[in-house]
Amino acid sequence: MKKNLLFTLICGFCLLSTSFYQAQVAGYALTGLNQTNTSSTLSCDSTITMSFSAQTTASFAGTVPADIQNVIIGNNFAPFQFQVSINWGDGATTTHGAGTGTSGTLINFNPPISHTYLSSGTFPISITVYNPANQTFAIDTINYTIGCQGNNYMCMGGQVFCDTDGNGQYNAGDIPIINAPVNLVSNGITYTGYTNNTGFYTISYSGTAGQPSTVSVNANWLSASGYTLNPNLQTIINVGCNLGIPPAVSNFAINCGNNPGNTNCYAGFVFCDANGNGSMDPNESPISGAPVLLYSQNAGGGPLNVTVYTDTNGFFIYCGPISNTNYIFGVINQQWLTYNGYTMPNNIITLVGINSPTPNPGFFAVNCGGGANLCADLWSTVTPWIGYYQNTTAYFHLNWGSYGPGPVGPYTLTLTYPAGVTVNSGSIANPGYVITGNTITWNLNSASASFSSTDLITFNVPAGIANGTQHFFTSTITPAGNIVDCSNLNNNGSLLQIVGNSYDPNDKVVGRPDIYETMGFPVTSEQIEVNITDVLTYTVQFQNTGTAPAQNIYILDTLDANLNWSTFSLVESSHNMQVVNMGNGVLKFEYPNIWLADSTTNEPASHGHLVYRIEENFGNPVGSTIENTAYIYFDWNAPIITNTTYNVNTMLWGIDESSMNQFKLYPNPSADNISITGNITNFAYKIMDMSGRELGSGQGNNGLAKIAIDQLTNGHYLVQIVSENSNETLSFIKQ
Repeated sequence: MKKNLLFTLICGFCLLSTSFYQAQVAGYALTGLNQTNTSSTLSCDSTITMSFSAQTTASFAGTVPADIQNVIIGNNFAPFQFQVSINWGDGATTTHGAGTGTSGTLINFNPPISHTYLSSGTFPISITVYNPANQTFAIDTINYTIGCQGNNYMCMGGQVFCDTDGNGQYNAGDIPIINAPVNLVSNGITYTGYTNNTGFYTISYSGTAGQPSTVSVNANWLSASGYTLNPNLQTIINVGCNLGIPPAVSNFAINCGNNPGNTNCYAGFVFCDANGNGSMDPNESPISGAPVLLYSQNAGGGPLNVTVYTDTNGFFIYCGPISNTNYIFGVINQQWLTYNGYTMPNNIITLVGINSPTPNPGFFAVNCGGGANLCADLWSTVTPWIGYYQNTTAYFHLNWGSYGPGPVGPYTLTLTYPAGVTVNSGSIANPGYVITGNTITWNLNSASASFSSTDLITFNVPAGIANGTQHFFTSTITPAGNIVDCSNLNNNGSLLQIVGNSYDPNDKVVGRPDIYETMGFPVTSEQIEVNITDVLTYTVQFQNTGTAPAQNIYILDTLDANLNWSTFSLVESSHNMQVVNMGNGVLKFEYPNIWLADSTTNEPASHGHLVYRIEENFGNPVGSTIENTAYIYFDWNAPIITNTTYNVNTMLWGIDESSMNQFKLYPNPSADNISITGNITNFAYKIMDMSGRELGSGQGNNGLAKIAIDQLTNGHYLVQIVSENSNETLSFIKQ
């Protein structure tokens, strides 16, 4: 069906680099992104097209002009290859690559860039152009309105800002607010628009010209932000979009109190500095998935800190109220550096906001070992999709990838499922697998340094299984070539499914280390060993079951006091996300402009999830519990509260009288060697990490085994000891 389109350009932010920064790069240094067709169009097509040229506008002679015509601006034009990432504002994101050797000509994309919207509304389109040869980039946002209301199609807009001087007018010193939800009510129907990076919003809606409608800032959002606005409700007179007269305008001067924040945008790169010069040179590897902590030093300037994660180009960007100045500080999470074997001598970087007169991105030069010694950080998880019952088909996502920085090469991926459950091999999209017993194995190869993949696999759960039966699904990923894995902490995914559990699309599950399942101890799913500092894996799932896309989603998660908050580590997320540390163990997972599809329009695309790992506190006593609940907010509606996960520290090992005191392990902790002694002459042992992965094995003779552990990294380990009539597990700490 043809749809009437109204195109409105609001230049959200165009990146302008400083002369200092430009002096460091060679080749075509990108400085901005402009559009040449800023007037409204009356096209009646729900599919929009996009084009690009460099430096000057291209000619469309003999061709149909694109709906959005971009001009890439930069210094020292030269032939270049570049990448374009487009967030279309409705939950879809596409990436395109191209190149050109001339300026002012239409750049060829194969296939051409286009996108079809399934419903009417106003969509903020974010466009990022990136030149990987010199790590320069340019960004812009466009509000694009789609509808099919004919002559009854109304248009209005305005600006939302912190009114720092209280005069009700936007002037010098006032601060624009991004992502503020503005509600318009016309004929009993509510329409919502969101402000862009300069505080402007537009709303297109069905109405009658000359009749009144009401406009207000969402009251829940005002309360959650600590802002006040009096009066909030405004009345406008409807103006048709196609009447050739200015649309209605409603501006909102908000009292932001002592926390106005600064909605500047801050960006940068994290990379392996192979030559140690502190600059990102061509062919130096970007690092994806790197946690960058952003903070300001002025009290009352917004959140205490924000953690953002780099994309596959090592690039990150954050827009929001984190500082009252035009600069902030960035630091790489030290624990993440240590886990990956990285160092960074100069770890505190100053970033100047993109909207500042002299913007400057941050360059985080990480010492990764350099050259052929670069490691690859492989990861895998298993996440559920719908409920788990006997005599039904169960759905699971197998997720895996690498955060780089080194190329992965050959690697092995496995998925193990419970005995008795059968896999539907036709659902496996990733080819080249082998099924042995209840394990699916893939021998794969990737030339990429960083990538992310997922496969939706279905299983048949047989009838006759008692409700409450525990079924474990586990994944592993390991390098098969010469590459070294940066960190083994995220190589294993573990998911517990309880037969008969009802399906809630918004839930939370917790996974223990695989050792509890692989060793066959008779323990419940909630129990953890008191003598082990366990690493727990949490998965939060959410689904938009409404009737329209959700533009912004955030999740509030209060960490239990028995968890070591400093060990928090994000494993993966289904969508781009940033983590805001609210203090006192409260984390806010933000999905700005996610535009998650609703389940009635696109059920598979209506789901999302995140996975993180965190250690419990060392020395938690017997009986200590760890509980966790998540609050999921879709736009500014009331939260959906998930179930509460539960773990309890219990004395699990050494309580069997038949095996008690058979063996002793000393010294513990130890830095180089441990000894196992027992009253059984001959026995076998194996050393395992807390995920159950075997690290070494050997034999004990004459009741004694001496084991060198100096090659192990510091942490907790298990020793499984097997003799003719004994099976015992001991733990030790390598320090």
